[in-house]
Amino acid sequence: MVSNGPIGAGVEDFKRYREKGYAYVDKTAMIKRMVDNPCAVALFTRPRRFGKTLAISMLRHFFEIGASPEIFNGLEIMDEMDVVKAHMGKYPVVSISLKDVQGPSMLMARGNLALAIRTEAKRFGFLSESGKLNNFEKSDYSRLVSIQGSDERLHESPLLLTQLLEKHFGKPAILLIDEYDVPLDKSWQNSYYDEMLLLVRSMFSLALKGNDSLEFAALTGCLRVSKESIFTEVNNFIPFSINNELFSDSFGFTEAETEGLLADKGLKHRMGEVREWYDGYNFAGTQIYCPWDVIRFCYDAQTNPSVKLKPYWMNTGGNAIIKQLANAAGQSAREEIGSIIDGNSIFKRVNEELTYSDMDRIDNIWSVMHAAGYLTSTSSLDDGWQELVIPNESVKRIYLEQIDEWFQSRVAANETAISALRNAFASGDASSAEAAANEILIDFISARDYSAREGKKEAYYHGLLLGALADMQGWHISSNEESGYGFWDIAAKHALNKIAFIIEVKCSSSEEALVEASKAALAQIEERQYWNKLSKAGAVDIMLYGAAFYKKECRIVSKRLELA
Repeated sequence: MVSNGPIGAGVEDFKRYREKGYAYVDKTAMIKRMVDNPCAVALFTRPRRFGKTLAISMLRHFFEIGASPEIFNGLEIMDEMDVVKAHMGKYPVVSISLKDVQGPSMLMARGNLALAIRTEAKRFGFLSESGKLNNFEKSDYSRLVSIQGSDERLHESPLLLTQLLEKHFGKPAILLIDEYDVPLDKSWQNSYYDEMLLLVRSMFSLALKGNDSLEFAALTGCLRVSKESIFTEVNNFIPFSINNELFSDSFGFTEAETEGLLADKGLKHRMGEVREWYDGYNFAGTQIYCPWDVIRFCYDAQTNPSVKLKPYWMNTGGNAIIKQLANAAGQSAREEIGSIIDGNSIFKRVNEELTYSDMDRIDNIWSVMHAAGYLTSTSSLDDGWQELVIPNESVKRIYLEQIDEWFQSRVAANETAISALRNAFASGDASSAEAAANEILIDFISARDYSAREGKKEAYYHGLLLGALADMQGWHISSNEESGYGFWDIAAKHALNKIAFIIEVKCSSSEEALVEASKAALAQIEERQYWNKLSKAGAVDIMLYGAAFYKKECRIVSKRLELA
């Protein structure tokens, strides 16, 4: 069910969402499922920007003492009066987000954790004057509202806060932890993982295992980090991953929800495009759309109904895993990356429990990419094997951008081949240019070659040459500029001398046809007189190059054009 109202893009507080009247895709059925299927610790793992933070906020505002029933009016949960009467507003709730527990050093990360604890503790100012707490307990509360990252008892803070609230209210507390795995992810990227692991492991062990002041806990994150790594001795939690049916539609939008939202905004005619760009996730058999992409599209379409669809999810950060995959990929894996970009599937064993120390292995990175939303499963086989594909066009753009960035950096790192390529084109030596290009292709082209469908591959070889020539000292390089009877692919004119060159790029259908394709490229330059603009700019000695590519092979032919 979708409620009417303007789009509230980026709003993650449930109460504010409802009070402002923003369009809301009703996910309150999740509350009844949690009540009907109780567990001591529930761990929900979903990709980033799939509504985890809003869900945690929803749970807090439903269960917390002092809850406002009116913000749930009209939502599904209000049809479950037994649940409402028994649980709404009945518990003290501690809600902590770990999304900002990060930084370039452990010192900064500890400071940010202390800030998160202080901020939450200050919501319970009444504890400082509670008649239910003794002086020692009030002193403990005072320490929580001023705790610093250097405090040796920082790891005890969530446990202590639940104990104080249970003592004050006479009821066990609910503990909600959002983005539980961010501290581990960021510490792994910044080389203080072991220190952070000890802190988080100790904090969770104290708060979640044997805590008599706890009614239940719910955690959210992107990855299910191995029990042996972080949940040591916490054997009372139930993981609800993307492969679990019970909460399969609690995060992200279903087909019906997406269609309802678009219809409410007068955008139902864009449903086909939205499906291509933002659908494709398979959560335990339920087809799911990326909610962030859908919401952002609807937000932009409020002022421009014909707005083009964009990869909004790509621009929310957190794409380091794609870079890691590209850097870790060998020849075979690079070809697999290219294959899935081209719309094919791959078969991989998916491991739902990983430690960050395992992530340098390419086989484990595939599992991480599946959990994080960069791949989705179309079918499951025996022994954890799954058929994986890129979910949609939006995610495909992430692969193309990140692989392009990786590819260009790798090409640029081969200074010898790049220098030889530049010198050869500048001096009119087609044979040497061909040799240098082939040297570059041997090492770098696998993922790039397969990263576009037929008819579009030419743009990637074009990009290869353009990237290699971009910083030629003393030359002005241009691409896709109109001249004569068309647009040249690449042209260069020397800043001082009256020399220039033009390159036309073609893709061949086979290695045997490379020479003919290169000749066709050269003929196109001549027929369409691409040199016209260079001639008007003063160039009198112009080299024409026809460059043809097939996978890792290149052929270049040339002709010198001397203008009087």
